[in-house]
Amino acid sequence: MNNLIPDERRVISSFDLTGVELCTGRLRDQYQWTRDYFLAVPNDDMLLGFRQRVGLPSPGKAMGGWYSGDDREMWYSEGGGAHAFGQWLSAFSRMARANGDAAMRDKALSLLHEWAKTIDPDGFCASVGRSGRAWVGHYTYEKTCCGLVDIGHYLENRDAPRHLEKITQWAMKNLGRTRLPAGVHNYSGETPSGEGEWYTLSENLYRAYELTGDTMYRDFAQVWHYTTMWDGLAEGKDTFVHGHAYSHVNTLSSAAMAYAVTGEQQYLKAITNGYEILCRNHLYATGGFGPRETFFPAGGNLSRTLWDNINWWSYPSNFETPCGCWAAFKLCNYLTQFTGAASYGDWVERLIYNGLGAALPMAGYGKTFYYSDYKLTGGSKVYYPELWPCCSGTFPQAVTEYHDLIYYKDATGLYINLFVPSKVQWEHNGLAIEVNQETGYPESEGVHVKVNPEGACRFALRFRVPGWVSGTVTVRLNDRLADVVAKPGDWAVIDREWRKGDTVDIRLPMALVFVPIEPVVPHRVALMLGPVVLVCSKAGRLEGDRADPASWILPMGQPMAYAVRGDPAQGLFQPFYQMAEGQKYWMYKDVIV
Repeated sequence: MNNLIPDERRVISSFDLTGVELCTGRLRDQYQWTRDYFLAVPNDDMLLGFRQRVGLPSPGKAMGGWYSGDDREMWYSEGGGAHAFGQWLSAFSRMARANGDAAMRDKALSLLHEWAKTIDPDGFCASVGRSGRAWVGHYTYEKTCCGLVDIGHYLENRDAPRHLEKITQWAMKNLGRTRLPAGVHNYSGETPSGEGEWYTLSENLYRAYELTGDTMYRDFAQVWHYTTMWDGLAEGKDTFVHGHAYSHVNTLSSAAMAYAVTGEQQYLKAITNGYEILCRNHLYATGGFGPRETFFPAGGNLSRTLWDNINWWSYPSNFETPCGCWAAFKLCNYLTQFTGAASYGDWVERLIYNGLGAALPMAGYGKTFYYSDYKLTGGSKVYYPELWPCCSGTFPQAVTEYHDLIYYKDATGLYINLFVPSKVQWEHNGLAIEVNQETGYPESEGVHVKVNPEGACRFALRFRVPGWVSGTVTVRLNDRLADVVAKPGDWAVIDREWRKGDTVDIRLPMALVFVPIEPVVPHRVALMLGPVVLVCSKAGRLEGDRADPASWILPMGQPMAYAVRGDPAQGLFQPFYQMAEGQKYWMYKDVIV
């Protein structure tokens, strides 16, 4: 079973973090930095609060910030600040699976073993808070459930399901079931007893059911169906409005697993419609969403969030980057596997280059890049002012997910979803096959693919043709021009008998395009080249043809660098992902024709 999705629900399959290797390039660097960072965080520090609560020796130090907060004073400190512990278990087990990483496997299993000693006989499993035995809420339970399922699945560990059963029995007796839907004044559906984000629980409970076969998890998952939202999406209604952005995209993964387990088309319709509504009404050019972590009605509100005076928080908050990317990556992965459609890779690609791939790395001791800043008055990248926020949990999960988004497969062959320096190895019709991508993409339009089967082997090699492609996609097979149908938004197919050393060269033509923030505000635009958002070094309006930016925004002789009329003094454009901490940039500009 792949990714804990039943075979009968999958049109194509991800590689479930096996057989895929990131090669030298930006994404591999980011993954490696993140892996090394978390490996260096002492286990004793992560376990400190748990051990203190039960009176065990506690040699670590307090991690501070959200990880050591009180249990009831701040929502993010559910479980006395252990909000990210389950996400770290998930990330470390995924890292171990993706790369055969013995050090990360040992870290995950050691944390699991020591944490299990702190579970009370009744299944209570929190860290300590300043008020003593801390409260465990829906948020913390769900993240812990995810971590235990992932250790059980990816590391094939038999202890994790036993611990999950115990804490779930506690949760079934103690988690409140008010289940308020989100509203204008309550964007996460939270009650005075702290029942926020309850609608994200179903995904990992269904995954626990697929892992163990225990119907307790399936039945408990059904308790947390977000019926009002999912039914509205299935009917084509925008039920995201006024909801907490990250968790309301995350709940679509719960609907996805409801479909995976039950096969009921209503859930598939909810997530396919939800994807379309998000893309139509709520996305910035980067693929980001949720200003102030909230969804607003379409029709000018997204544009208004670019002004400082609408940002009533004391820090930039246009997009909750690691958390939002994690939710979107999961949704697109489910949709791609359920439908086999290529188009879902476009959102993933935008977020990789302009979202998570443009984030500042984890730094210091708990410094996390939380929000992306798109303000009209000029933005900059900054670290969140408090240590270990929620995005410190999703950051390592999301960068590891890169491994599961590049390639897909089915009985007929291989699908290349993302153009990333990488290699994939799998078996097709009894023969071992390796496919390598060598590319400077997105700085380069070219992708060089090497095919190395163990012996002559027929299969279909497909690659995603991005929806943004401008002009004719060219394909050369063994250095000869090939006649391949390449329709934007679809898979291009080369079905043939492959031999060791065969090569495919793909050219994906890119053009400068202005992308309006909303149809009702056509003059407020971001400049994109292919999947990459370019930001400007200068403030102020621009004058020029919005339909033809290439006529007046000219290349500067280095990859992805452009200037207004070729004069950097009027504004230099370069990729958002190149912006360093504190460097000022302007992403959205008013362009007057």
